[in-house]
Amino acid sequence: MTTHSNDHETRVSLLAPLARGLMRRIPQIVSLSVHDGQGRALWSSGDFLLAEDHALIAEVVEQSFIEDGHDVRGPGCGLWWESADTARARCALPLAEQGAFHGALLVAFTGLTAGDEDREARIDALAPALPVLARAVPMLRPE
Repeated sequence: MTTHSNDHETRVSLLAPLARGLMRRIPQIVSLSVHDGQGRALWSSGDFLLAEDHALIAEVVEQSFIEDGHDVRGPGCGLWWESADTARARCALPLAEQGAFHGALLVAFTGLTAGDEDREARIDALAPALPVLARAVPMLRPE
């Protein structure tokens, strides 16, 4: 039996198939990035992040350090930034497992939202992948 070397694979490179699969499943996603608990990018579909992307990620990380963790906006709605100039809506979501914050997911969608219902629908489409990503992020820490 032939075994193939996987020397080219790193822990972080294993995020790529998961992230790309999510992008294929939801065609409205134009870019996606996964960040660790300190906001550092672990994987990104694009070459760079915009200033508003960094601000959203920083806010999610900062909120993770709030002691009571109570979010008055409701569970899982994320933080949003929408720009009519680019006709894109960005959302940063915390990646947590059993109450422990592990990182953040930043998603850029094509098209603006028409309100909370549109935002909820976009989050609902992402929901099945969030626990998988939350579980994967701690495993990506350097050995």
